[in-house]
Amino acid sequence: MGGLFLYTTLERKVKIKTIEVERIALGVVNQKLVLSNLSYNATEETLQEVFEKATFIKVTQSQNGKSKGYAFVEFASFKDAKEALNSCNKKEIEGRAISLELQGPRGSPNARSQPSKTLFVKGLSEDTTKEILKESFDGSVHARIVTDQQTGSSKEFGFVDFNSEEDAKAAKEALEDGEIDGNKVTLDWAKPKGESGFGGQGGGRGGFAG
Repeated sequence: MGGLFLYTTLERKVKIKTIEVERIALGVVNQKLVLSNLSYNATEETLQEVFEKATFIKVTQSQNGKSKGYAFVEFASFKDAKEALNSCNKKEIEGRAISLELQGPRGSPNARSQPSKTLFVKGLSEDTTKEILKESFDGSVHARIVTDQQTGSSKEFGFVDFNSEEDAKAAKEALEDGEIDGNKVTLDWAKPKGESGFGGQGGGRGGFAG
């Protein structure tokens, strides 16, 4: 009986390892967490005390050095990231309950491997408006920029909607590695507006300009 248990346990470990290798080969292993609703007083040192296994922590800041209210936390493995997600999501830090989610495989929250009708645009200038964002993509029907709920300032990323996946694909290819308002932007697929997830409305991560 003991031998059977040992074999079953070993077989399970092999399966898990195989899955991890496949995920790495596909580039979908997430070892980073996106932390939002962060207190403006929280520092990287503060977060390191909370996320003891983190290998890298970056609190995003505006050009004047002020926190934007969100951060990125990186771990050595997917397992460590998942454990932190399960144990620290909604944890109160400096008086605010934080929100955590795994960063998408290509560097954006809730990134999708399959095309959708909505693009996630990261790296925007603080001064970029929803009108400029929309005009930057041929065929777009709507654009919105995520803003801080307290200050109303841009969090420097947003979403652009299209009537079809084909229109979104064409626009993405046209502006891949391109610039908007002088800033080089990163593009990825997002969940269309109205679906649950980062691309939809709400989510406790800030407001939308547009």
